[in-house]
Amino acid sequence: MPTFNPNDIHPRHFYQLFMGSLVPRPIAWALTQNEDQTLNLAPMSCFSAVNTRPPMVMMSIGEQDGDLKHTTANILRAKEVVIHIPEFHQLDAVHQSAGHYPKDASEVDALGLETEPSQVIGTPSLKASRVRMECTLHSVHELPSNHVLFLNVERLIIDDSVMENGTISNALFKPIARISGGYYAGLTQPIHLKKYPIRS
Repeated sequence: MPTFNPNDIHPRHFYQLFMGSLVPRPIAWALTQNEDQTLNLAPMSCFSAVNTRPPMVMMSIGEQDGDLKHTTANILRAKEVVIHIPEFHQLDAVHQSAGHYPKDASEVDALGLETEPSQVIGTPSLKASRVRMECTLHSVHELPSNHVLFLNVERLIIDDSVMENGTISNALFKPIARISGGYYAGLTQPIHLKKYPIRS
């Protein structure tokens, strides 16, 4: 079986193998405000829950040609971000928002997306997003080429259209998963397993 030493192969090649192994990954569609109050929107797939009480998530964001990406710079400055969980009908917009836009350009405007005021933070939210989290910055951990941002979830907003019996319906909510290369995936038919009984 082939073995890959990250010190022996090109970082880009190892990145493709590494990220291609960690699949599927949820996508954080992160909306932040630039200094001039224009809106920056970008998908992040190094994203996960890290704590439940209180609820916290993390995004690990790499640099762009040695500089901070707009999302990172905005969160470090404003201390807030709205994370949307995009769905399959939004895939084209999600993919387009991953492109390299100038700092003074707004992906929200370029893609014709509508926003609405958030509940507890100043950064607005995407109106069409059915699941979103209004977050504030808890802390940041600097790695050699990434910033890991730990975020407090101040509000979790879930549209009634994806709810059933008081929880999110696996049949109604259609999130996008990131896999390797330019590929994305959706959920297949869920399989429900009962919890194992507690053994003494």
